[in-house]
Amino acid sequence: RLNEVKNYHTLIKTFSKLPHREKYHLSILGEVQGAVEKPYEQHLHELVSDLKLEGCVSFRGYFENPLSLVKKADIYVLSSIREGFPNALLEALYCGIPALVNNCPGGINEIILEKKNGLTFDFKKNNFEEKLNEILSMPFDKKDIKNSVYDRYRIEKIIPKYERVFDSL
Repeated sequence: RLNEVKNYHTLIKTFSKLPHREKYHLSILGEVQGAVEKPYEQHLHELVSDLKLEGCVSFRGYFENPLSLVKKADIYVLSSIREGFPNALLEALYCGIPALVNNCPGGINEIILEKKNGLTFDFKKNNFEEKLNEILSMPFDKKDIKNSVYDRYRIEKIIPKYERVFDSL
């Protein structure tokens, strides 16, 4: 979804500063979910226009099955300022796509195994470009990325953990 928590405005501004940005394309998936978020969507479109990124950034809207697009990506970027347990991140990793993830509060540090299924960056440290170059130069194995989440989060592993928590209440 398009809302401020996803921090797309910072991602777009950071993307605009990349040297040779024309060799990249940033696709943003999702849509606003209510009138309150509509001004944010407008702000993002204006930002792309103001920074002259129309050829490098596209808003793809809502997709019933976004994984068909995610599978074609070189990397998945999660720019959020906070997350709970990011299902979209798990889905991208399960597709074998390495992830470049803002190190925000939430389940990020549990999911991302540095250099195995992705890398973390920090907008505050201004190291997005460095980490982008690093992740694009790494020889990731799609099967290893997929297994990094499947082995830890498949239903047969997770349900017993929930059962133990509920049984202890």
